[in-house]
Amino acid sequence: FYTYTVIGTGACASETDTSIVTVTEQDAPNAGIDGSMTICAGTSPTDAQLFAQLNGTPDTNGTWSNIGLEYTYTVTITDACTLGIYSSVVIVTEDDGPNPGTDGSMTICKGSSPTDAQLFASLNGTPDTNGTWSSVGLEYTYTVTGTGACAGTSDTSIVTITEANPTTGSETELCINDDFDFDLFSLLEGDFQTDGIWSVTLGNATIDGNLFNPFGLEIGVYTFTYTDTNSECSSDTEVTIILNDDCIVLNCGDDIIISKAVTPNGDQWNEYFTIKGIEECGFTAEVKIFNRWGAKIYESINYENTWNGFSRKNSIGTSDKVPTGTYFYMINIRDSGLKPFAGSIYVETK
Repeated sequence: FYTYTVIGTGACASETDTSIVTVTEQDAPNAGIDGSMTICAGTSPTDAQLFAQLNGTPDTNGTWSNIGLEYTYTVTITDACTLGIYSSVVIVTEDDGPNPGTDGSMTICKGSSPTDAQLFASLNGTPDTNGTWSSVGLEYTYTVTGTGACAGTSDTSIVTITEANPTTGSETELCINDDFDFDLFSLLEGDFQTDGIWSVTLGNATIDGNLFNPFGLEIGVYTFTYTDTNSECSSDTEVTIILNDDCIVLNCGDDIIISKAVTPNGDQWNEYFTIKGIEECGFTAEVKIFNRWGAKIYESINYENTWNGFSRKNSIGTSDKVPTGTYFYMINIRDSGLKPFAGSIYVETK
């Protein structure tokens, strides 16, 4: 307390008097001491979180305001301190949240599986590298878990897979008299790029890129390989072309000679029923021979001039040799364009 003393003057010079003022102290406002904290990017700190970061023993009746990441705690008091304003600051630092990038897509060869590196390269944006992959079917999910102030949070992005079909080759037949450019790509199936390289792997042939002309080449099998390194299903694929002479019209059929008699007696004359004049044409003869009652006693679908009057048909009884007499034949020269031949032949087996 404070004592106020007054001393008398004049006749009261020896007198004094006092009064007392008792002073009560009010605590000054306390905003604490500056602090700091870290939060996850994209979130905002609560008042309670900010208050917990102040140092000292700040009053609890203050208010918060901020400019950017600088949060100010202000305590205002009146009465004895007459509008005393005190403040402290909490500086907030942001930890980057989990960043999985943005959705992407990629194409792989059917039957294969993408690697984590291939999937990661298909994401867009700038994804964190510490994520993990999971999949359901052809949809792959990249999950990134937050750390530091972002612990307990996660984010995902998706890579959608499309499957390409592997390239397969087939075969075809062409004629050596065909004079045109055959497109080798027509023998490929699947998903392939057309900027690969064709090469001859079997046969004496030349090609112009993907074009093959069979004219004038030898009959036989030719193989070609297509090397494709730019598609998802990179491969060396083989195709086959078989060259024949089916398209060449031979001068055949005008000089066909058919036996008139068969006499298998060992004198080397008329020993067999023969069809001559089709050898050079490559034709196949179908032969049927009947007796005079119309019973078939012999048949061949690829006759090679070997019948000499013998038969295992029941129509001739128990003997393997047909009886001497007149028989009738029907001959079909397959794929020749000729009409079937029919006639009679005398067979002497005595």
